[in-house]
Amino acid sequence: MRMIKIDSGGHFERVDATFDDLRKHFGGSPVEHVKPKRLIEPYCMLCDEEFLIKEDKPKPNIIGCFLYQTDIHGYPICGDIYIAKDALPEIVGLNDKDIEIVEKILNTFRKGLGIC
Repeated sequence: MRMIKIDSGGHFERVDATFDDLRKHFGGSPVEHVKPKRLIEPYCMLCDEEFLIKEDKPKPNIIGCFLYQTDIHGYPICGDIYIAKDALPEIVGLNDKDIEIVEKILNTFRKGLGIC
């Protein structure tokens, strides 16, 4: 499934991965499905559900925290995140148009957050 991976520094790349790949990347942790308010529908964020439990000094994901509105409620998103598409009842990969839309949104956020 095609997704966009965003690291803690706000850099992103296109990746092809399965849910098993994500679980392995997250060290066996469950993949958490998040519908952040600052990300337009039908897109969603996938992250490591147990990241804060596993890490001594977790580094917040600047884009993930912005999307999740950490600035409002204080609960951070840490580690790598992946952007996919909700096609309820499933989560599916991104097509070319989705990637163009999401990358444009991410570039706008990166510029606004000063991480160009």
